[in-house]
This record gives sequence, C-alpha cells and structure tokens, in this order.
Amino acid sequence: MREITISAEVFSRIWALRAEGEDTENDILARLLAEGSSRKQENYRESKNTADGVRDTRHGVHFPEGFEIFRAFKGQNIQAVASGGKWLWSGAAYGSLNELSRAIGAGAENAWANWFFLGPDGRRKAVSSLRDPTAVTRRVKKPKPAKKAPTAKPPQQQASREITWLDDVQAGLAAIEDRRGFLDDIYKAVEKIRRDAGRPWPDSAPASIRQALEENAALFDLPYGKGAGFWALK
Repeated sequence: MREITISAEVFSRIWALRAEGEDTENDILARLLAEGSSRKQENYRESKNTADGVRDTRHGVHFPEGFEIFRAFKGQNIQAVASGGKWLWSGAAYGSLNELSRAIGAGAENAWANWFFLGPDGRRKAVSSLRDPTAVTRRVKKPKPAKKAPTAKPPQQQASREITWLDDVQAGLAAIEDRRGFLDDIYKAVEKIRRDAGRPWPDSAPASIRQALEENAALFDLPYGKGAGFWALK
C-alpha cells in the first residue's frame, strides 16, 4: 500500500461519496475510478452526428474523444489517443489505424488485430472486437479459374496419407479471419473441421493442437511473443 497526503477538505469529499459496504478510502476511490474508466470506454458506436474522436465508417466503429489504444512494438509500449478525427501519437496526427501502424514502423499489417484497448472490465481487448460485423465492408474476391481435373493414376500408383493434427491446424488457422487468432479461436476452428470430416475430437485435442503449433516454427508465428497465446499462419 502507498500513503498519499490529502487535505481535510478532500478527505471529507471522499467520504461524502461513500457507498454502502465501503469501509476505507481505498474502497471508495477504487469504485469511482472503475466507474470513470467504464464511462470513458463505452458508447463506441454512438450517433453518426458525433464529430469528436475517430470514426471508421468502413468498419462501423466510432472511437470517442480521448479513447486510448496501445500496443508493444520492438520492445516499446506505444499509446495513441483518438481526438478530433485523428489518432494522436508522438506529437503527430494520423487519419487511420493503418497510417498509425506505418508511422511507428510496423509497415503493412492488419492494424485492427495489433492495437488493443482496456475494456470496462479492465481487461486488454483487440480493437477488432469493436467492429460491427453487419457494417464491415468486405472486398469481393475475384473467382479463381477452375483447375483441370488431375488425371487419375492407376490404383497401385496412388499415394494415400492420413490427415494429421498439423494438417487440421493449418486448415483451421486458414479459416480464421486474417489467418491469425488466439488459442480458443483455433480450437473451435479445428474442432469444426474435424467434426465436419467425421474425425474424432478427443479430450487431448487442445494439447495436440498446441504441440503442432509449437513444433512447427516454419509454418506458424507468434506475433505477440511467447505466452500471449496468439498464433498466425505464415
């Protein structure tokens, strides 16, 4: 615990804000600070007439004035604030998350997956979790030309290979948006692939998935480093 010096007037004001069940100044201030943080982060998608903060119409998200985002990059903790339609960082203003990422040296990347904010519960969340799925404008991919059917080989020349956990993990990550995600997302994607194909989903499945990820560094990447539980398909 740290000791702070306050005036008698401030002390009396703190206790004037006491709620039932709060027995110390720490209890009172903890609640007031939590309520302030919650109010600051709420109403991401308020009325379109609001001009403050940053609005991303493509993804259907409005970041209120003063909304803070952060990330780690090359050993540095970087913070930016939404203000007046721009992201403010290091004395400069940027019109989008992608511009902000390029400014810090991250280059071309999916900025929505690499910037974070603190939710009302105090936990770190990816900015992509704020996007409105019904408002996101997606690019329409051009259909690929049909491939010619391969010439069937004689039965004695056909090679058969059992589908492995590595195959399913690669397919699962490829099915997730941006080909990256947390372990819980990867588990769900791989489980769907295996069940759809009629393959078993044993209790040891999560362990098998983690083993496939950890033993194949040539195929998978850890964008946020070890311990984050966030994997990407190279």
